[in-house]
Amino acid sequence: MSSASRLVETGQVRKSTTTLRIGEFRFLERVWPNAPTLLTLTPPMPITPPPTGFHGPVKRSVTIAGHQTSISLEPLFWAALEAAATARALPLNALIAAIDALRIAQSNPPNLASALRSWLFANPPVVNENHSQQA
Repeated sequence: MSSASRLVETGQVRKSTTTLRIGEFRFLERVWPNAPTLLTLTPPMPITPPPTGFHGPVKRSVTIAGHQTSISLEPLFWAALEAAATARALPLNALIAAIDALRIAQSNPPNLASALRSWLFANPPVVNENHSQQA
């Protein structure tokens, strides 16, 4: 009997999630008394490279508030920013300036490239009724 089976049978309380076998079983441990114990089956998920391969950062110059600055991002992020700008009917510089304004309003702002990547993850592309992607 595995340790996971013993935990399920005895109902022991733990405070974290433990992966038993990657791609097969995931045991979600109980975090409060009398909560149901969950054992879920997770299908294997292959790890593959991106369709276009791996690429290092590309440096581009942009103008923000009348000042030129350079930003280094991977091509995937540049493409996502361009799509987001197009979806919002904004020039790329305007979208970057708007994200920069949000960034500098933070109490401890990250660098601009990090803020752009974070914003892209927080604002994923949306699929419309025609099943095409928009940022």
